[in-house]
Amino acid sequence: MYVFHDNCKEWQGYKPCINQKKGATFSCNGCKFYKPIRRNILMIEAGGLGSALRASVVTKEIKNHNPDSRIQWLTNERVVELVNNNFSSVDRVYPTTWESLIVLGMQSYSQIINFESNPIYLSFVSNFDTEKKGFVANKLGNLSSASNSATEFLRLQTDDFFRRRKNKKSMQQILLEVSGMKWKKQSYDLARNQDDDKWARLFLKARGISETEMTIGLNIGSSLKHSAKRWPPQYFYELAKICQKHRSELKLLVLAGQDDIDAYEVIARLNSVSPLNNLIFTGYNNTLSQFVSLINHIPIVISADTFGLHVALGLGKRTISLWGPQPEHETYSYEREIKISLGLTCAPCFSGNANGCSNPNTLQCMKEISVQRVFHCLCNELKKLKM
Repeated sequence: MYVFHDNCKEWQGYKPCINQKKGATFSCNGCKFYKPIRRNILMIEAGGLGSALRASVVTKEIKNHNPDSRIQWLTNERVVELVNNNFSSVDRVYPTTWESLIVLGMQSYSQIINFESNPIYLSFVSNFDTEKKGFVANKLGNLSSASNSATEFLRLQTDDFFRRRKNKKSMQQILLEVSGMKWKKQSYDLARNQDDDKWARLFLKARGISETEMTIGLNIGSSLKHSAKRWPPQYFYELAKICQKHRSELKLLVLAGQDDIDAYEVIARLNSVSPLNNLIFTGYNNTLSQFVSLINHIPIVISADTFGLHVALGLGKRTISLWGPQPEHETYSYEREIKISLGLTCAPCFSGNANGCSNPNTLQCMKEISVQRVFHCLCNELKKLKM
């Protein structure tokens, strides 16, 4: 008798499963790999890479409590790469395209968790008669909370004064509570790719950095959309110069991505005029998974509020973070982070770039974080690590 399990997690939905392709099994009948899907869950979160890492505490917690669930994530194109290579709790990930909406729209779900306020997502979620968490649309098509657990999250979205001055919760805690789970300081879902770990070791070895040498990560950029969060790139060069004078044993790795080319080139130009032998340029064309593996070899990372900071926190590294336009309390640091900010009355202002800054001294919140202050914090962190 022909047996076919159309509810198996191993099946991709339209062709023989990977276990059949490998020759590990020949049919569904008596297959040892059979994993029935008990709950089909859709999560919608389409922010930046750092936001995706914070949201991964939700999928990780769901999977811990419901290992037989299938978790699907609707997000943006860039996050798809990160989820596919470095998240273990997500079964399928989709970019926000009309094709994805069609594929996801034909399914039924045990639960939908929506963290997005964009009308496209609100409209999509409204098509389902199932348990919903997070945001939905009201009968006027406007943003509303799906349940009482999302009331506070809705206020963060619509009340800047509350978000700036009243809220003290981290976004990890808020997202978990919105999803109906308790905050227990859960960490990110961030797995490393073995091939990229090997690549990172060889990359550092080729640049004369041994496994025993002390490396410091200089995560220099931010997304272009949030360039106001950047510490001026020349400050990173000045920090490397101070380190060469006072802590010459340190190797400082310049970490960057495609959005950071301008900042990367500023540091490269300064270094070409007055070369520092402790400054190592890692490039800006590495894949996200390679970037993760590089940070895995760095015990301390200095960064603004951006993807590299969240990677470091997710990998259990010590961090020195620099804060200005964004609220520092919204990222829980797992007691491994020194947060530096000026405490200006205008901050946090949520400005994405210099044009949105209302301070007469434009971007004062980042420009006046001194190199000496960061170096002092770095020395304190090195003492903790007995370096």
